[in-house]
Amino acid sequence: MTFPSFKDMLILILSIIVLLLGGYVVFDKFHTVDNNQNNNLGNLNYTNTPINNYSINNNISYTNHNKNNELNISDNKNEFTNDSDDIIYIDYSKNIPLDDLFMDLPYTNVIDISEGYKKGKIKTYIKNGITINFDIRNYKPNLDNPEYVKVSKTKIHNKYGDYYKYTYTSEYKNSTLLSYCYYKKIGNYHIIMEFSKVNKDIDEIWLKWNKHIYNLYKKN
Repeated sequence: MTFPSFKDMLILILSIIVLLLGGYVVFDKFHTVDNNQNNNLGNLNYTNTPINNYSINNNISYTNHNKNNELNISDNKNEFTNDSDDIIYIDYSKNIPLDDLFMDLPYTNVIDISEGYKKGKIKTYIKNGITINFDIRNYKPNLDNPEYVKVSKTKIHNKYGDYYKYTYTSEYKNSTLLSYCYYKKIGNYHIIMEFSKVNKDIDEIWLKWNKHIYNLYKKN
């Protein structure tokens, strides 16, 4: 019988240690993010704003805790594909200040997010009676598995690249409540636009916001 050499045994032991540490880091990362979302973002309440994982109408309270939310993901190339035949590619790795990414609009409210490495800002704008939250962070909040609601997720394309549309459905006193958001990652930032109604104005604002951010990275 041939026994493994000391070098082979050392490589085997180190490989096992690396695998164990890797699994612990992944578990700890998801566990920490999940806890921080509940502790840090649960108090961001907007009056008369859409309902999603981190903004719940002050007049609505839920008693059932349901973590088994449904997440349906589809790829829809035909939904809001304005100018998608001429997709623009650009280097989004440049360092752009977070505040510069917001468009110049008459915002009605501003919320700063700051805890440890987590930074962000939410600005509220009202267009034709529809409340729109522009949300920029250096991390992704829990969009995919919020509490109390069902989620569907659709991948969409426009000339500035891919993004996702989230639809949140919740039931309250025999009423169905819907809210939506568009999401994409640009460089080191997570860009979210939250709203309560889908229409042409909303899509035009999203496209203008994408264009605004594109121009910032293009000229710097």
